Amino acid sequence: MSPKVKRLTKRLFDRLLLLNNPFYFQGIGKRDYVLRDQQVTLQRLRLTFQKVEGESLLGAYPFALKIHEVLGGRFAIKDGRVLLKLNGLNFSIHSSEEIFIIYEVFGLHTYRYESARRKVIMDIGMNAAIAALYFAAMEDVYRVYAYELFQPTFLIGEDNLRLNPDLIYKVERYPVGLSDRNHETTLEYSPIQKGRMGLHGLPTDHPRTQVVSEKVVLRDIADELKNILKQHENFEVIVKMDCEGSEFLLIDRLSSTKLLEHVDVFMIEWHFEAPDRIISKLKDSGFRVFSQLLPSMDSGMIYAAR
Repeated sequence: MSPKVKRLTKRLFDRLLLLNNPFYFQGIGKRDYVLRDQQVTLQRLRLTFQKVEGESLLGAYPFALKIHEVLGGRFAIKDGRVLLKLNGLNFSIHSSEEIFIIYEVFGLHTYRYESARRKVIMDIGMNAAIAALYFAAMEDVYRVYAYELFQPTFLIGEDNLRLNPDLIYKVERYPVGLSDRNHETTLEYSPIQKGRMGLHGLPTDHPRTQVVSEKVVLRDIADELKNILKQHENFEVIVKMDCEGSEFLLIDRLSSTKLLEHVDVFMIEWHFEAPDRIISKLKDSGFRVFSQLLPSMDSGMIYAAR
């Protein structure tokens, strides 16, 4: 069979699947939904809504189902917004991506770390404040310092923090990114891929949708960490990084300024290139390092502790 015939056959097969189940590619089985005109009922989530209101749920249904059935989360739709209550926390969902991140943080415990000491967290890559709220809910976390490069994403994080008035005071947040120096620049931004962009630009494996230019401010990570250390001399300092490739630059900066030795724990999601340089610098600073490759094969996690 020629490549052209294979492509045509696949398209025909996909159309037949969609005629039989319009939500097939979202992983929603025929018995899991009822569709009347544009009104959708998701049986297992016990939700009925207009299709346009629940696009984020439909796009991440397998993860939403795990959050509901395994983690005990409760989704609701109010005034056109998808809301989630989970572990006593409230979230407003703006995209399918956020549902996956919530499952990653609360279901897979990507950032779970425990010790007997009081802690401060440096959250580099705040995004929608999902991890910031996960940390803030911990009794032994005194303060979270959260940094988000893009203003539109920062405002989504602010929205989630305001939904949790008992915890918002624990999170000091800044609409800036961190770098090896103080500067400003202009970057491309898309709300569709807000969790996968940074100084290296937009991801190349997805269509360029709703792309705009955003002016961003960056601060020197060395100055920021020094200020945190000065305010919290007797606290355990934990640095979480999810900054889409900038982690290499940031670790280089902390290494050259001899600040790595003042951090107790790193939790780093690395991207785009092999993590060897980061691991080497952490080991040279006295850390024990654990690492794993994520299913995407171009990113992974590094956990380092003293």
